[in-house]
Amino acid sequence: MSIQPDPSTPGFVWMTRAELWIPDQVWQRHDMRLALAQRDIAAVYRILQKYGVSQRRIAAVTDQSQSEISEIMAAGGWCHTTC
Repeated sequence: MSIQPDPSTPGFVWMTRAELWIPDQVWQRHDMRLALAQRDIAAVYRILQKYGVSQRRIAAVTDQSQSEISEIMAAGGWCHTTC
């Protein structure tokens, strides 16, 4: 049985309509905040995987293919062009 979070529950952030939610404590982690500040998408994806988010789920909410997620993670990082 899958438990779906209540959107009004404090401490959860909805990323998209694809029903992916991440506990607030994940976004507050030092390593997550650093990865976000550095725009290190591979690090963000790795942290999400630690919390049980699959590459397929990340791909679904980011409108990428699973293979793209895998490539980004294997390359060790990806940074927005303004870095």
